[in-house]
Amino acid sequence: MRKLIVALSMVSAFCANAASVDRGKITEIYTDNVGHVGLKIDTGYVDAQRNGECHSNNGWAGLYDPHPNLLSTIYHAHQTGADVTVVTEGCEGATWIRLKSLYLKTTSN
Repeated sequence: MRKLIVALSMVSAFCANAASVDRGKITEIYTDNVGHVGLKIDTGYVDAQRNGECHSNNGWAGLYDPHPNLLSTIYHAHQTGADVTVVTEGCEGATWIRLKSLYLKTTSN
């Protein structure tokens, strides 16, 4: 019985730390004078909501100190209307879902 409890604890700890993946097009970008950047996608963060990534979230995903490569990708995806895959985990501050990575899919003609 003790082994079962330990095994279940390990599984629940792993699941609590798993990232969420949502796909869509960037519809809004927020930034401020200290460099915080947030974004919304047209489909919302359904997987992040389902996984309880940030219970107090307001529909935005972002970072307080994003890397310049990430910023460039966000702006390019928004400008071109490209499909993105957004990987999130946990909270960034009180109301944003923490952005872990962004995959940009472009189509060639």
